[in-house]
Amino acid sequence: MMTSRARGRVVTRAIAIVVALALGARASTPSDGSTGGVRAYYVNARGDADARLMMEDGFRSLGAVMERVEAMDASRASTTTRWETETCGRGRWAASGETGVERFSGEYLERLGKTLSHLDAIYRARDEGARAALVMEDDASPELLPTWTSGLDAYVERLPEDWTVVQLSAYGDERAISKLFFDWQSARLRAPGRYLSTLPKGLRRLSGTQAYLISRRGMDRLVRAYRAPSGNVDVCSLTCVEFEDCVLADGVQLDDKYRVATPPLFVPRGERRSHTPTVGPKDEVRGMLYSWAVSLTLTNGKAANLLMDGKMIQEVLNEAVKAPEKLAPNSFQEHFDYHCKLNHGGAAKCSIKNSYLVNQQPPRMISSEAKVASEAAASGERDREASLGRTAIPRRLSPRLSDPGSLRKFATSTPFLSMYFFAALAVSVFAASFTFKRKQEDASNEELTSIRPTSIDPLTEAYYS
Repeated sequence: MMTSRARGRVVTRAIAIVVALALGARASTPSDGSTGGVRAYYVNARGDADARLMMEDGFRSLGAVMERVEAMDASRASTTTRWETETCGRGRWAASGETGVERFSGEYLERLGKTLSHLDAIYRARDEGARAALVMEDDASPELLPTWTSGLDAYVERLPEDWTVVQLSAYGDERAISKLFFDWQSARLRAPGRYLSTLPKGLRRLSGTQAYLISRRGMDRLVRAYRAPSGNVDVCSLTCVEFEDCVLADGVQLDDKYRVATPPLFVPRGERRSHTPTVGPKDEVRGMLYSWAVSLTLTNGKAANLLMDGKMIQEVLNEAVKAPEKLAPNSFQEHFDYHCKLNHGGAAKCSIKNSYLVNQQPPRMISSEAKVASEAAASGERDREASLGRTAIPRRLSPRLSDPGSLRKFATSTPFLSMYFFAALAVSVFAASFTFKRKQEDASNEELTSIRPTSIDPLTEAYYS
């Protein structure tokens, strides 16, 4: 029989196991407002219930309770209790970083309010012990969630160890986005497994605080830079009132630790409701971002291009956001199949061709000096070149055009007649095949995935030359 001492040891061990299991379960269960160790916050104006519902409904698949941060209205007297002004007089408040925006004007106070709102969200995340925070404005759209190649936690785990901020939604023109794409294509050739989720932000002409990640290290830097002992924001320590251009970039330092997502994970839901100088992406840029994200997810992160049909992708994603519970990483193909079935009857008429998913490498450009030298070297050969390119005609078939007799003799020679016959035959075959192909395309005019040519702007050409 078991002695009382032995029974006591067994009971003690059993209690220890139960406690350990309970602690493990508690540790593995994320607390409210977090996705693992990442907490999610969104800035929302007082009374804007529609945007609030869209955020909390649309991002439910993140697995997090979206914590609302009330947007501060710097023009309201009650808001002034949220910032510290004891360290300097009113006349020494930070100026705007943009010429023409005067202190205490309506636009100045709007920008200051935005800065205070974002700092409030970041301070809250730090005080709540988040190891990383996702901060969004309430016009962020969840439509690109199906194109994510992983969840948010896995994305954060793959970031460089010393990262501070990752800009997840990029505003910019077509030139800036295409340059980011080709920079990414070049850099990921050297990345392990060709996986590269971010690039250094640096001086890229990309802006936007619609959605970004900030690490614990980044939060600590902003607290040291701008938080007064009272816990409020010290407006006297700001370098300018614009959050992204000065407060964020100066506070965390605009270096290799400040990064931009490749491809961006968010796009705006609609027009931005502010007077900031940068506007949301135009249709061309939105289409480029769609193509980049969709082609990457359909190839499991192996390849990407800017050649997919942005309009088709927009139609698929518009339907996807109507079912927020179905918005999950790597689910674009599922949404695409549903779109086909709903609108086109499915089957082969509605499919994504593998040829649209090829990798698009940076264009190979020759330098201007090499181009000049090449043209100079070819100038002496032009009298024996074909009219459709740089294919040289053999010297024995090249007549002197100044000699009419030689030209007449050449035009009636067997080699010339043979060449003429085969050229005519080739043109006929090409015309027939082109006509057949056009008929096939007309028969399947419901095909959704057409390639849109992507032009390379002069700046990108110069960059890769």
